[in-house]
Amino acid sequence: KAKKVIWLGAPIAPDDYKHRQVNNTNIQMINNLYRQVLAKYDNAIFIDTYPVYSWQGKWTAVMPDSQGVWQRVRTRDGIHITDAGGKILTDVIIRVLQKHQIDLQ
Repeated sequence: KAKKVIWLGAPIAPDDYKHRQVNNTNIQMINNLYRQVLAKYDNAIFIDTYPVYSWQGKWTAVMPDSQGVWQRVRTRDGIHITDAGGKILTDVIIRVLQKHQIDLQ
């Protein structure tokens, strides 16, 4: 039996991020490429993290968790994910796995 491949796309970046090659236009282009390639495989699932870490379509350092409590989801550099941000993504991943009826046990 083929194993499942779960691919996480790149999250949104701050608009003022100073690395020239890392910008949201390029991130969305790469994520779309991942999505297209992975769609060709029955055993592959693409999870788009870009909207997970955006608020009303924009980059944000804070957002509500599953309980509605506002949490810092990005570290001070604006790129890396905090523990609270990781929990939000974990919840998204679990919902996707359940939707696809993937049992991790």
